[in-house]
Amino acid sequence: MRNLLIALFCVLCVVSAFAQDAVAPVAAPAADVVAPVVATEYKGIVEVTPAAEGKTEATVVLDMGEKSYQLIAADAEKLAALVALEGKTVTVKGEVVAAADAEALESIKVESCVEVTEAPATDAPVTDAPAADAKDAE
Repeated sequence: MRNLLIALFCVLCVVSAFAQDAVAPVAAPAADVVAPVVATEYKGIVEVTPAAEGKTEATVVLDMGEKSYQLIAADAEKLAALVALEGKTVTVKGEVVAAADAEALESIKVESCVEVTEAPATDAPVTDAPAADAKDAE
């Protein structure tokens, strides 16, 4: 009986060793791998609120009608450019950052900002050329 138990133990060890080699290890997805962020374009009107007490920078918001985003400038130069565009329609290219709490606005990290200019209306007079085969009415 003792020999039978030893043989059974040896068989189990050998089978488990082969079973571990046969199954490929499943790699867990890396936690630090982030999908690439694509900057998108947003069009709206720039609204500027002056800096409140205790703050050093004005709050700049892009109003798109139903949706508004707070604009985050990377440096003072971009912030000054955004403040200069107050009340104008602009196209902002950047990455959306989710709001920290439910009551705060979502933000856009601004990569570029361009004022939208409407195509000028053509004031060229329209003249009707007389038809070549029209007969004079007499």
